[in-house]
Amino acid sequence: MTLAASVETSDTVTSFKGNARIDQLKGISMGKAISWDTPVSLNARGEKRAKGLWLENLSLRSSFLNADGQGDLSNMHVSLKADLQAALKEFEKFIDLEGWNGSGMLKADLQTTEQSKQLNKALLSLNLNNLVLHRDRNVILPKQDVRADIVNQFVVGDTPAGSEFQNASADIQSSLTNGKLSAAQFKWNPNDPLPTVKGFGYSGSLNLQQLSSLLKNLGTLPPNIQLAGNASIQTSGSLNGKQVTLADTSVDTQNFLFQQANKRIRDDHIILKTKGSIDPNKKSLYLAPVEITGSPGKIRIPELAIANWSDIQKEIKTRATADLDLGKLQKGYGDFIQLPEKTVVAGRGRFDLDVDFSDPKAQALKLNGDLSPFQLSSATLPAISEKNVKLNVDLKRKPNSKDLSITNLQLNSRPLFIDASGNLDQQGKKAILDTNGTFALDLNLISNYLKEFLGPHIEISGRAEKPFRFKLVSDESRKLDPLQNMDFAGEFHVNSIKVYGLEIAPLDIPVRFVNASAGAKMQGTANGGVLSLHPGIDLRKAPYMLSIPNNTEILKDVQITGDLAEQLLGMIHPLFKGAAVGEGTVGLFMEYFKWPLAPEARNEAAFAGTLRLRGVKLQSSPLLSGLLSIAKVKGQGVTISDLDIDFVGRNGRIQTSPIQLNIGGFPLMLGGSMGFDKSVDYTAQIPLGNALFGKDLPKFLQGTAITVPIGGSASNPKIDKKTAQQQVESSKPQESKPSEKPKLQKELEQNVLNLMENIFKKKKE
Repeated sequence: MTLAASVETSDTVTSFKGNARIDQLKGISMGKAISWDTPVSLNARGEKRAKGLWLENLSLRSSFLNADGQGDLSNMHVSLKADLQAALKEFEKFIDLEGWNGSGMLKADLQTTEQSKQLNKALLSLNLNNLVLHRDRNVILPKQDVRADIVNQFVVGDTPAGSEFQNASADIQSSLTNGKLSAAQFKWNPNDPLPTVKGFGYSGSLNLQQLSSLLKNLGTLPPNIQLAGNASIQTSGSLNGKQVTLADTSVDTQNFLFQQANKRIRDDHIILKTKGSIDPNKKSLYLAPVEITGSPGKIRIPELAIANWSDIQKEIKTRATADLDLGKLQKGYGDFIQLPEKTVVAGRGRFDLDVDFSDPKAQALKLNGDLSPFQLSSATLPAISEKNVKLNVDLKRKPNSKDLSITNLQLNSRPLFIDASGNLDQQGKKAILDTNGTFALDLNLISNYLKEFLGPHIEISGRAEKPFRFKLVSDESRKLDPLQNMDFAGEFHVNSIKVYGLEIAPLDIPVRFVNASAGAKMQGTANGGVLSLHPGIDLRKAPYMLSIPNNTEILKDVQITGDLAEQLLGMIHPLFKGAAVGEGTVGLFMEYFKWPLAPEARNEAAFAGTLRLRGVKLQSSPLLSGLLSIAKVKGQGVTISDLDIDFVGRNGRIQTSPIQLNIGGFPLMLGGSMGFDKSVDYTAQIPLGNALFGKDLPKFLQGTAITVPIGGSASNPKIDKKTAQQQVESSKPQESKPSEKPKLQKELEQNVLNLMENIFKKKKE
C-alpha cells in the first residue's frame, strides 16, 4: 500500500491533496484468509471550509469500479461505472453472498443542488445494461436492461438514516415493469422494518410472465404455477413503518393467464379494484371491498381479512357475491370447474359465498346459487334448459385436513330435486365425493329429452322423493374419466308410461350407473300383459350403445291396439303400418339388441328377435289394401291366428322372415326388408285365381302364383301393379289356329315352369 498527501492551511481554508494505492491486501475475515489481489487507487483534492468539506475532485479506480465526484453535500456531482460480475467476485471475499451472483454494467449519475438552507434537491440516473442475477447457478432474473430516474428533495439529518426525502419520484423502465413511483415524504426509522412514507403513489405496468418466473426463481411461488398477461397498476397510500395503507387501487390486466399444472384460467380482460391495509411483518391483510370484473361478470367481496397469508387455508374469512355468465365462465375457467368432457353450460348465475376458516376447530364454507336461466348439454345426455335452478351447499372441515364434510346439499329445479349430505375426501392426488340422500325427478319434464333416444312416441309422468347414493372419483390432472369413475344407485317412480302404443302401469324403476355403464329394471304390466325390460347403456366408448340382455322376453300376452301396431309393430314390418286393428295379443322376444344413441351411427345397430302374434285381426293397412286390390279379393281384413315373425336388424335395414296370410281362402306369401328410414323392399306372391285371371283358370295354372315387387315407404307402399298385370296376361292362352294349338300348349307349359322356377327362387332369397 502506498500513500501520499499534502496540506496547505490559510486563515479560512485548509487545502489538501492526496492519493492512495493498494496493490495487495491480505487478512482474515470470519476466520477465513482473504486476499485482494487487484489494485485500487484513490485520488482526492479539495478544501476544508467553514461550511464543511468541498471536493474539487475525487476519483476511485479499481478492476470493477470507476467513480468520479466533486462538490459538497449541498451541491455535488458523482458519476460511476461498475462491472457487477467483477464487483461481486471481490465482495464475496469479505461477505457471504449466500450463492448470489450476477453480471451487467452499471452506470450512475448523481447531481445534488441546494435549494434553501435546509433543503436540497437530488437527481439520480441509473442504467443497468445486460443485467443478470443468479443464485446457486439458477437464473433468478434473466438478461435485461433496467433504467431508473429518481428525483427528490431531501433534508440532511445528523445521520444518513435520519435524512428525510420529500416530493420524491422515480421513473423505472425494464422488461419486468414500467412505471412511476412517487412519495410526498420518505423517511427511514432504524427501529421499524419499513420506512415511513406519506402520500405515495404508483402508476405503471407489470409483465406477469416475468414476475411469475422471478417469484418461482426466488422460491416464493410454487413451480407448477405460471402467470401471463400485462397488468396496468394504479395505486396510492401511505406507510407508517410497519403497515401499508392502500387508497383506491386498480389492477387492469389484459390477456390474463393463470396456469397450475395442466389447468388454466384465461380472461381477455380482468380488472381488480380494492383498498385496505397490509402488514408484511405479520403477513396479514385487510381489504374492503374487493371487486373483480372479468369476461364472465363481476365478483364483489365486501370484506377480505387474512390473518396470515403463509397459511391462507386456515386464516381466511370473507363473504362474496358474484353475477356471472355461465358460458363465459366455463370457457375461461372450465379447467378448474372440471365438468365432464364435451359438456357445455350457458345461462346466468348469481352466487353468495361465505367462507370462515378462522375457527381453529371447525372451518365452514357456504354457497347459495341462483341460476336463471340455465342450459346444459353434453355428448351423452339430452340438452337441459331451465328458467330457474337453486343450489345450496354447506361444507365443513377440520384445520390441517383436506377432507370436507358436506352437511347440506340442496338442488331445486323443476325437473330435479336433491337433498343430500356426504363427504369430499382427498386421498393423494385423488378427490372422492361420496353423498347420499333423497331425490325426485319429474319424468314428465324430461319426456322431450327421452324422445331424442327413444323416438317421438313416448309420454312419461311421475315424481316422488326416493333414496339415492352417488360417488365420484376425480383428480387434479383430469386424467380420470368422470363417467368411468362414477357410481350412482337410485330409483325412479313412474306414474304412467305411454311408449310405442304400450300403456305401462305405475311402477318403481331401480337404476344403477357404474363404470360408465347404466342399467335399469322395468318389471310390470302393459296393455294387460307382462312387461320385462332391463335396458343398459354403455358409455365407455363411442358410439354409446343401448342394449338389452340376450334372449329376453320383453312382452308377453300384450293386448294389441292401433297405436301398438302403428308405433311398435310398424317399425318392424310394413304390414302393420297404418293398420286398423280389431283384437289379438302380441309377444316380443329379443335374441340380442344393440342400438347406438348417436343418430349418425344408426347403421351400426344390430338386433334380432321374434314377434309373436296370437288371434290378431287386421282390418286394413295401406299395404294390405293394395295387395287385396291386386288379388281382386273382396273384404278388407285378415285374421292371424298364430304367427311368429322373425326379424334381424343390420346395416340400416330390418329383414323379416316370409309370412303367409290367408286372404279370401287362398294363401298370400309376403317377405323382404324395411330400412330404418322406412323404405320398403318387399315381394308378395299372390296365387292365380278366377277373379285375378279374368275368367276360368285353366287346370294346369291352378296352384301357381305371381310375384309382385313392393317399394316406396311403410306409410306409402308402392305396389308394382304393372308387373303383376303383365304376369297375369302372360299366363293367359292366345287365340290360334287349330294346327298351332300343340305348339302353343308347349309354350304355355314352359311359361308356367319358368314362373314356378321364379317363385321358388324368390322363396329361397
